Parts: sequence; structure tokens; C-alpha cells
Amino acid sequence: MQTLEWLNPTPQKASVSAPHLECEAFHVDGGPGTATAVAALHDALPTSLPTHLPTGLPTGPADPAAGPAAGSRRVVRVEVRVDSGAALPPEGYTLTTGRDAVLVTGADPAGAFYGAQTLIALVAAPCAEHALCVPAADVRDWPDLPLRGTIEGFYGTPWSHADRLEHLRFSGRHKLNAYVYAPKDDPYHRERWREPYPATELARLGELVAEAAARHVRFVFALSPGLSMVYSDPAERAALRAKAAQVWEAGVREFALLFDDIPAELEHERDRAAFGTAPGASARAHAAVCRDFTEAFLEPRGAERPLTMVPTDYAGTSRTAYRDRLAEELPPGVLVWWTGRDVVVGTVTADEIAAAAASYGHRVALWDNFPVNDFDFTRVFLGPLTGRDTRLDTVPLAGVTANPMVHAAASRLALATVADYAWQPAAYDPELSHERAVRLVPGAAELAPLVEACSSWPPSADQSPALSALCASVLAGTSRAAARPRGERAANVAVRPDGANALAGRQGSEDAGAALRSAEDTGAAQRDGEDAGAARRLRFELERLAALPTSAPGRIGEELRPWIAAARDIATAALAALDLLTTLPPATTDEAAQGAAEGAMPRAGHEATRDDTETATPQARHETTRDDTETAARQAGHEAARAVAEALARAEQHEVNVLRGVLPPFVRAVLDRAAPAVTPPAPVTTALRATTMPAPATAPSPADPVAP
Repeated sequence: MQTLEWLNPTPQKASVSAPHLECEAFHVDGGPGTATAVAALHDALPTSLPTHLPTGLPTGPADPAAGPAAGSRRVVRVEVRVDSGAALPPEGYTLTTGRDAVLVTGADPAGAFYGAQTLIALVAAPCAEHALCVPAADVRDWPDLPLRGTIEGFYGTPWSHADRLEHLRFSGRHKLNAYVYAPKDDPYHRERWREPYPATELARLGELVAEAAARHVRFVFALSPGLSMVYSDPAERAALRAKAAQVWEAGVREFALLFDDIPAELEHERDRAAFGTAPGASARAHAAVCRDFTEAFLEPRGAERPLTMVPTDYAGTSRTAYRDRLAEELPPGVLVWWTGRDVVVGTVTADEIAAAAASYGHRVALWDNFPVNDFDFTRVFLGPLTGRDTRLDTVPLAGVTANPMVHAAASRLALATVADYAWQPAAYDPELSHERAVRLVPGAAELAPLVEACSSWPPSADQSPALSALCASVLAGTSRAAARPRGERAANVAVRPDGANALAGRQGSEDAGAALRSAEDTGAAQRDGEDAGAARRLRFELERLAALPTSAPGRIGEELRPWIAAARDIATAALAALDLLTTLPPATTDEAAQGAAEGAMPRAGHEATRDDTETATPQARHETTRDDTETAARQAGHEAARAVAEALARAEQHEVNVLRGVLPPFVRAVLDRAAPAVTPPAPVTTALRATTMPAPATAPSPADPVAP
């Protein structure tokens, strides 16, 4: 695996080559503006000097032209600089390694920090040559989107303080530069927005602000007053500013006002008197509050970043009366959040972004409701960001902020891919990005089968197209096998794993049954091989799910424990169904089932007696033995089917949803298909049939269903 595959997000320009410099420790020097970068390097790298140094510390800056000396062993000097004249975009950096030193140059402090994160990732990547090494590297990197982050904006249990702190560390590692505090179920954010935070909660907010600053993450504090605010009331506006002033004292410097998920029309008489009752009047009220907040709170304090707002009409691309009023009256610098053509979407196109920005008359940021699960807490979405346009050069998009799940650790799998996309959309590859995320998120690799099973998006999509296809192929394959005449199935039973007929090359003979089959029969044999391959692949995937560890490590294992248990149980049920399906007797067509039923029932008008037994011919006795065998097989099949049904019932007791739209339907289809072949026959007087039995007056049509 290449070293670059351990870097997330994908750098704009990077090359890594051998030889790798073996090292015992790092000596880090930093200039002005590099404190956060130097602190990150000290936290992540062994910077304490060894007792005996093989060589002295190098002097002077790194020499990019001189690669690491092969086989050398030394302390590596890391020099970090900020150079605003480095001809790099904001947050950009360069990283070069020389013979015994590494030089990181940032366009600004954030760029220096991101360069340090790239060095940490390079050192953490597996090295085949040494226990600790630095590869020869040359990186020039910068972000394409200025805003890249997350919004804790879901309904449901808010993240814990510890989860938020770890999320900010994660954001810094993956070069996400914004975190919006907007948990819908924080009462002081929404229902009780006027009330100041208690001292304990305020102190925690201060800790989050400090942690965010150390990771170059913009901490955006959001208030959602729209459920009860009288927009025209000066006292209400003053209360909003007072609440913001409280968190300003805790270190918050960036704010957002959210008017989402509230009544579209003005509810208070004073507001209707002030802003009117025409369509879109509420937009005038929201714009007025934003203007007051900007002019009376942000500007006097010298806030560096403008206000961001969420309109009530936050989805779709068409002009509306609300958007027309907002475009006219919202201060021009205010950024507008927008969710796409709908609230939760599978795709977002450049044309949609442009249309939305035009409809609001402002630059927009994408509030991406991914991988949020507050609309269905039974599911987790662990896959990559998909369906987002990568051609964003000409659209008025400020950036992307993703709304995660209530499960903070599990969300990081998807958020790592969001970070990759937002850094360089044009180079984004969802599949490769997701593979990298599974490697980088602690505990995810051990749960890879579950991650794959819960990777579909959007929520309405097939939960696993690959497994659905395998299940369909297996079911279709057994149908084809059952539908072919018995002799043809016997001739095609010898099929190689590659799907070729194992009888190929056999010379013809006068015995047609032993001759090589025609081209049509060979095609059937190949289909048999394909069907067998599908069954093997399905079994392999189910066994992976069934073997998930019952106790997975880390926070992600704790959060996903219910889904692990559900995955194990439904996979176990599906494996039992697959066993049942692949061991069913060939006679599972209606015609064969009818024949079996006839053999198990006495003929009309005939009562078997002991004399029948005594006078039975050898052929009749042979048929008796066969019937006994088939009856025993039916009984065994019945027991197996009952075990499958019980396994399915256990699996469906789980409240959480793992492949609920894929595997339970497969199991039920197997049970339905098995029913004619495994249902125990009705009791009969005797199983012997004499050759002298009269034929039924009217033979049943092969098309008529016959009870087994």
C-alpha cells in the first residue's frame, strides 16, 4: 500500500519515494505563528531525545534536493514556518524532506498546522523498512473550499462533552475547519434561547472553543429563536444579543441564527403589524433580526467573520416569495445555509447550487444532511459521501458543512470522506476515500463487514446492492436448476468453479446420456457455475457478518454494539437459509412436487391392506423404500426450515436495522420455496403401492397445484 493512501484529505500535489529515513526522535523548531503546529507535532511524535545520538543535529534548513541517506539512523529536525509570501492559497502549505530534516511552510498558521498534520500522517503510515521513519516527500497542498466542517444540528440526544472534544481533534487531523454548535435538543439553543447558560455549561463551551482554536477549527455558535421570538420586539432582540454576549465572553467569535423548522407564517400580531401579511413576510422579519444582530452586536465587537443564517425556506432551488424578500432585505455579507433540492438528498449538482444562490441573492453554504439519522434512529450510515458534484469551480458555494448522526464516533467514517471531498472536490473518489477512512478511524477496520452493510446512501436506496444482487442470483439459480429436466441437471452437475462444464472434451458415444451436451446444455452448465459462484460469494459475505466481534474496541464499538448484534443474527439466519436452499432436493418444481405428493397419497378408491404388502412386486417394494427415504428427507427438511424460521424471528427482534430490506426477504423467499419440498406428508394407511392399483379416473394436470 502506498504511503499517500494514508493521507486524508488527498493532497493537491504530492510525491513520496524511497529511501525512507529511519529515525529515533524528532527535534521541532517553529517560528512565529506556528505554536499550534509545533504543539501538534510534540503531541503526536516522539520528540524526546535518545540517550545516545548516532549523529549530531543538522544545522540550517532542510535541503529538498538531498534525500534521506539510505540506512541512516538519526534524530530528524522539523522546521515549521509561516510565510505569507509563499504564493499559496489560504490554509495552504508545503512539506519537503531533506537528508536529515523536514521543512513545513504554511501560508498562514492554519496552513502550518495542516502541514504538521500531513507530516504526522506520513510518519504514522506503515513503513516496511523501519519501525519509525520519514519518507522522502514533496507536498504542495491547499483547500479548494474555504468552509469545510460539521454541524451538530440533529434532533435527538446531543453529543457528550467528551465526544465533542474528540470530534474537534478529529476535525483538525482531517483538515475540517468549522464546527457549528446547534444541537436541536439543547434547550438553551432552541426552546430556552433567552436564558443564559448555567456556569457549568458555559465553562464546557469555553473548553470547546479553546480546543477548536488549537485545531484551527472555527467554533460557530448557533441560536434558534424562531419558535417563540417576537421579531419586532426590541426587548427580544436585546435578549438575543445578551445571550450571544455571554458566549462571546467564553471565547466564541462566530455566530449563526437558525430559522429552520418553524412556522412559515408570522404568528405574533405585533410581527404581522410590523412586517405585513403578504407571502414572504416572515423573510422580512428574519432579515431584520439578522441586520440588527450584525449592526448592534458583531460590528461593534469587530467580529472578523459575518453572520450565517438558515432560512425557513432552506430546501429547493426555485424562487419563492420568501426568498425574494430575503434577497432584498438580508445584509449582503450574511451567508445562507441551504440543504439541497430537498431536506435529505442523494445528489447535489453544480446547477442546483447556482440556482439556489440566485434564488437567495446571496452566496450559499451547503448544510449537507449526511450522514444524519435523526429521521430513523434504527439505522446508521457508515458509508462515504456520494452524489456530490465535483465541478464546483464556477459556483457561488462557500463550503460544505455536514450534519452527522447522534453517534459521534460512528459518524467519523462518513465525515472523513466529507473532509476529503471538501478539500479537493475534483479529485474525490468515494470508494477510495471510504477505504482510507476505514483504515484511519480507530476501531473501524475490525467492523469492516458491518461498515459495508451500512454504507448505502441516500436512505431510500437499496441497503446493499451487492448483497441484493447475490441473493437474487442465488434464488434465480436454484429456480433454473429446479426447472431443468432431471437428466439435464445430472449431466450438468460437474461444473468447475470457473463455470465451465467439467464434461467438456469427453468424446461422444452411442449413449446420448453420456455424450457431450449441446451448446445449449453447455450454456446451462456455465450458468450453474455462475450460480454456484454467487452462492459461494454470498456465503462468504454472510460469514463475515456472522463473525463480527461481539465486543468491538473503542468508542465506535460501544456505539455500534446493537447493530453488531443485529448483523450477527440476521447473517446467521441467512446462512441457515442458504444451507436449506442448497440442500433442497431437485424436485422443487410444481410438477416434481406434484409427483412427490402422488407418491405419498393412496390412490382414489384403493385401500392398502396387508395383502397388498404381501403381493407387492419388487418394483413396488423399491418404490416403498424410495418413498420412505423421501419422507425422511421431508421431515429433516421440515426441521431445517423451522430452524431457519426461528433464526429469522430472533434476528427480527432487534430494533435496529441492518440489511432489513435485503436479508429477511431472502430468508422468506427460501422458506416459501422450501415449503412444498419439506412439509411433512399427511398420515396414510400405508406407504406401499401395489402395481395392481387402478389408475385414477382423471389424472391431475401438471399445472394444477397439488398439496404435498
